[in-house]
Amino acid sequence: MGLRLYIGNIYINNMKTKILLIASLVILIGVIVLFSTRQEEQKYKPEDNNNDIEEITFEETGNLVRNNPGMKEGVWYMVYESPGSPASTQELLFTDRSECVTPEGSEVCDAESFSNGYRVKIEGIEKAGVVEVSRLYPK
Repeated sequence: MGLRLYIGNIYINNMKTKILLIASLVILIGVIVLFSTRQEEQKYKPEDNNNDIEEITFEETGNLVRNNPGMKEGVWYMVYESPGSPASTQELLFTDRSECVTPEGSEVCDAESFSNGYRVKIEGIEKAGVVEVSRLYPK
């Protein structure tokens, strides 16, 4: 009796052909899944513009805040949590090299367009207690 495999109006009787056909389909599906996964990872990759000359020393996800009591007026801060610690606040410095990265691409951040509470991931370089923002990813 055995396994009968029909593809359209074609009947495949040879067992080796059936196994080869099924293995080929599994490999094809695997390649498609792998390719689509890699495409998804590329969505948030920033453009290569030598922004990585210095090593990233700060990488956190949190909320942007500005003009809260006890903070410098007009300066953006990030409020974030670390496991086992109370909420932390970090002063941020946006420069003409700070990139805002979205699925559509990356561009220089316009810090004036942000709003309080905006959820982001920040990658940057900490210098003297201030993080110079290299990349901002909306969350």
